[in-house]
Amino acid sequence: MLMAVAALATSCRSSGSGGGSSASPAQFEAGILTLAANDAGRGGEVQMKVRSGKGQDRFNVIIAQFKYDSARIKLKGCEIAASVGAGTASNKQLLFVEENPGMVRAVVTGSVEALPGDADIFGCTFAVAADAQPGQATIRLEADVSDTDFADHAFRDEVTLAVNG
Repeated sequence: MLMAVAALATSCRSSGSGGGSSASPAQFEAGILTLAANDAGRGGEVQMKVRSGKGQDRFNVIIAQFKYDSARIKLKGCEIAASVGAGTASNKQLLFVEENPGMVRAVVTGSVEALPGDADIFGCTFAVAADAQPGQATIRLEADVSDTDFADHAFRDEVTLAVNG
């Protein structure tokens, strides 16, 4: 199943649909999603959250890729937010794969119902390495999102967190 997600995310990005990672900065739309993460010390945990932006209640599919400093933080797992998962009006699921250390591909899919605006969509937990060098670590997100009219939109954001010694 995870290999299918990786193939799906790879083919969507390389096919040119939704702008993909080859889009110029002018093609990326602001405010579709927001990205947040907490600071943490060595041996601690970082919680990264992906939220839909205010008034962004027209999207129903997200294909995302995020990159991070794998020398400082390690992926523990990701999960769909309870407010949009199975049994909700959105009825979404999250599929993700860590293709290699420092790069995760994730797909939010499910019913054709739109995700709610200004809501948690999914989150990932990272462990801070016990021997991590103190300083800043950045998580970068690029996403292709599809709206209820089947139009694709490209989005990117990043969040910088402090790794405390």
